Amino acid sequence: MRSLGRRRAPWPPQDDAGSGRDAPGQPADDVTIASGESYDGLLEGFPTDTSDHYAFEAEAGDTIEVRANGLLGCAYIKTADGTELAFSCTVGYTQLTTLTARADSDGTYYLEYAYVDGHPYLFSLGVGEPAPRPIPTSGALSGPGGGLADVTPADPADEQTVIAVVDTGINPYHDVFAAPNLGDHPSQWIDGFPSDAQTVDLSLGVDDYDAAVKADNDTWNSLQRSSYDQDANTFDEHVYAFPQTRVAAGISFGEYAATGGEAGTRAILDEDGHGTGSAALAAGASLAEADGDVVVVAVEVPAGGFNDGLFWAAQQPWIDAMTVSLGTVANVPYPSEPLGFGPDVETAIDTATDAGKPVYVASGNGVSGTGLAPDHCTTYTSGYTGAPTATRIGAAEPGSENPAWWHCVPVDAIAATPVPSADHASVSGIDSHSGTSAATPNAIGHWAELMQRSHDNGLTVERQEVSEQLLHEARPADPQPAVGAEPSTQASAPVDQGYGVVNEGALERAWDRLANGQAPAERPLAETFFEQDQRVRQLLWGSGGLLTGERTLESSSDTAASEGLSTAIEQPGSCGWLVDNGFGNLCAT
Repeated sequence: MRSLGRRRAPWPPQDDAGSGRDAPGQPADDVTIASGESYDGLLEGFPTDTSDHYAFEAEAGDTIEVRANGLLGCAYIKTADGTELAFSCTVGYTQLTTLTARADSDGTYYLEYAYVDGHPYLFSLGVGEPAPRPIPTSGALSGPGGGLADVTPADPADEQTVIAVVDTGINPYHDVFAAPNLGDHPSQWIDGFPSDAQTVDLSLGVDDYDAAVKADNDTWNSLQRSSYDQDANTFDEHVYAFPQTRVAAGISFGEYAATGGEAGTRAILDEDGHGTGSAALAAGASLAEADGDVVVVAVEVPAGGFNDGLFWAAQQPWIDAMTVSLGTVANVPYPSEPLGFGPDVETAIDTATDAGKPVYVASGNGVSGTGLAPDHCTTYTSGYTGAPTATRIGAAEPGSENPAWWHCVPVDAIAATPVPSADHASVSGIDSHSGTSAATPNAIGHWAELMQRSHDNGLTVERQEVSEQLLHEARPADPQPAVGAEPSTQASAPVDQGYGVVNEGALERAWDRLANGQAPAERPLAETFFEQDQRVRQLLWGSGGLLTGERTLESSSDTAASEGLSTAIEQPGSCGWLVDNGFGNLCAT
């Protein structure tokens, strides 16, 4: 049961469109906005704040365009007398259609954003021009400063923290990755880095992204793809280094193309956008200040071929951790080859963690990947999130930090999403990165900061120990009943938020314990849950696990684990989803 009697955690101070106040609930000129600008706002929800109005000017014949992104809400274009000209809605921080209208006279018009449940939202306006992409501009959605973190200078004399970002590639021209001090080959400042990695010299001083890529066209076209022979466990690898950037290396196993989209053509260069956003967050873009000695490795993978990149990154001793925001759709019944993408993704993750590397994986955005209610799902049926040693990251709503109602469960922790990150088609622009795709690198960016502090202060700590400290210092969010992201009660909190929210508070608490030589904090409620959870994951995805196709529940010799599976999937939002999606046999021993 979810409790409706718990207190509502306070929202951040109202600062709709940077006005320092709450935008009015009725058409009024109190808060004005301008064409070509991006803003964010906050609804506190029923009964006091379910609608915000923003005034703007337009001339007769002007095309008015509005883009809005929110948890679940609708945007409207209205005339001065309140007549509705057009509307469009947004779900899971994705706008269903762009909102357009035409001004029939000179004068004041209004943009309204409304919904009964409270949540932060983004919006932008274009009058006689396209509306820009909405990006976070204040703390309600983005945290400190509303932009990307300032980055301290990298120092090749320091010990770096190296994160592999298994994703769609990277934009190494972006300022967030700038590191003029790292001009030498990475083998000079990263122990074990391959000395034969080819250096890629780019036009980093060019202010325009398109001009820079055009100037480097021949260079990009010369980069080769890598391949993996899993039977022989050998790679035909082509690793590239990017001097004067925090992109220590890049490798491509193919081009990613989203469903219905077109694949790019240049190895490693991110022509999708997903990978750059993930890499910037892994490098600390969401922090108050990012450490320039945290560097990334862009592991570009194609749709349906993630395993090659995972196995490669897992076997590189100079890589400290991995973040994976791509994966299979949860709850889909698997054929005889469980993943459909090649065997043993869980083996790749286990290989990495056996070598001491934390692997953070996105829990998933529901069965459809859209965040539509009641589109919940379980992490047990995906080889990525079901792998016994993977650290599953779910979504925390920005502002309230309550767990999202749409991510797959159980998870080990949650982190804020959407958050601002680097734009893949700009040298300095900001884009909004959302879903568990953003929460996961956001979380590992906090881990990397903690790891780098340990290096800088001469602490000898294991990478998994640092991850354990961070997770144990995450705290369950304060419940906010009647909000769209209404969380579990304390008793079931481990299901939908794991240990809790990975944020700056968790980072600082974990650092205090590390700096003072203390063991991770005891979390008996969460630890009891995760002991059972681990038995379930071992039964499903461990050696000879049920979903590896090697045995059935009836043939399992681990009676306790089999019974534990039934217990665990009776948690809210688990067993029912298994039944509905072809895994009903797992709900009974």
